Amino acid sequence: MDLRPTITADNYGLARQYITDFTTIVGDRYVITASDVDECDGTDRESILGDADVLVKPGNTAEVASLLRLCHQHKIPLSPSSGATGVVRGSIPVENGLVLSLERLNRIHQVDSINKWVWVEAGVITETLFTTVKSHGLYYPVLPGSGGSSMIGGNIATSAGSPKSAKYGTIKQYVLNMEVVLPTGEIMFTGANVYKNATGFNLNELLVGSEGTLGIITKVLLKLLPLPTHELTVLAAFASDKKACEAVTAISGTSLDPACVELISENAIRLTRPFVSKNAPFIGNESVKAQVIIELDAHSEEVLCRDLERVYATISPFTFQEPLVATNVREKERLWELRTSIGEAMTSNGLTYRDVDASVPVTHLFQFMVAVNTIMEKHALEVCSFGHAKDGNLHTMLVYKQERRPEEVIDKALQEIYRSAVAFGGTISGEHGIGELQKDYLPLALSETQIRVMEGIKKVFDPNHILNPGKIFNK
Repeated sequence: MDLRPTITADNYGLARQYITDFTTIVGDRYVITASDVDECDGTDRESILGDADVLVKPGNTAEVASLLRLCHQHKIPLSPSSGATGVVRGSIPVENGLVLSLERLNRIHQVDSINKWVWVEAGVITETLFTTVKSHGLYYPVLPGSGGSSMIGGNIATSAGSPKSAKYGTIKQYVLNMEVVLPTGEIMFTGANVYKNATGFNLNELLVGSEGTLGIITKVLLKLLPLPTHELTVLAAFASDKKACEAVTAISGTSLDPACVELISENAIRLTRPFVSKNAPFIGNESVKAQVIIELDAHSEEVLCRDLERVYATISPFTFQEPLVATNVREKERLWELRTSIGEAMTSNGLTYRDVDASVPVTHLFQFMVAVNTIMEKHALEVCSFGHAKDGNLHTMLVYKQERRPEEVIDKALQEIYRSAVAFGGTISGEHGIGELQKDYLPLALSETQIRVMEGIKKVFDPNHILNPGKIFNK
């Protein structure tokens, strides 16, 4: 069945009738056409508009609802944008229509220290939320690497994680309730303002990770935690990726609950070494083939010290020299220097990369790394593996020269990597989503029945197929 909208470039384009309607709803200042998006938004047309014609910036839920009613009535494709920091082209339109930016929905309505939750709009920057609740003595632990520019709505739409997902999980564990505008313009709530809710289907779980294909998230009630009062960072060196993975698995087999366990593999160290200072920890030691960053937090110094001793005891059979420990900001940044420099290394000297965030059981982490390395050697591609080791969500980046983009080779390599992840009991995305870039690989992880059910859900929510068309599914 073809679910695509009936409006195409030939019969839609920049139809003035609709531009006028958009302006009536949000005001002339907040309707930006393709011809002036560069000047008004400071970003190029490819990343903002893609194949769409106009950028619209509503200021409240009522305006979002009015825009959706109009688009639903006239079958105008609509792609939501909330931060645009994703890596799978999930918010870049592939059809004519409009981009709906949620950046003006940027208010934090209430921080409740008794109930330990926060009411926040979808356009609030993640780091702003983190800092605000911290000032109340509360903790929101899902701060992605892009937290300085990503928005809460986009985080929810992609079911985002963070380096601290090892202990605290992904954003779906913190969503209690959401205000969502359906494609018809109807406004509904997906949960309740309580911690226990067994009333009907779990619509929160359905909307989290739906990538803007089922509804537009405008507000969300997020659960908060007590702020940890003590924390430290450990950096351990290993003679091989295998030893590093064995240490991670050993930690997972204890009652230790580190906030963060980040692995930096041999290929990542080799690629990134030229981009860090000479004083970076272990960087001058050629015997160090892998590193693991472990962050601990607690509500007392006694517990923190006890956990640090247990970490030492757990990893000592696998490492060959004394780990480094940092308790202040400056020293922590030093221990993180190699990890935070990987992005620069993958985009310098004409390089670019294809992000792969397959997720596997931690017991198969090293086997998966070996399989990926074998696949890369087979296709003469370079790989850079690093990231969230304890939850099995290691990022295995395909690195190559920008001017030589071997699409067919990359596709074959990706097919094999994803098949390998699934064979080990994993899946093709742990935190970045499917978007446009990964939809061809979805059948590797999901059965025909699963995909058919998901497509059916999409049709119930969005019968005219106007919301973020061309994403997740091939129909």
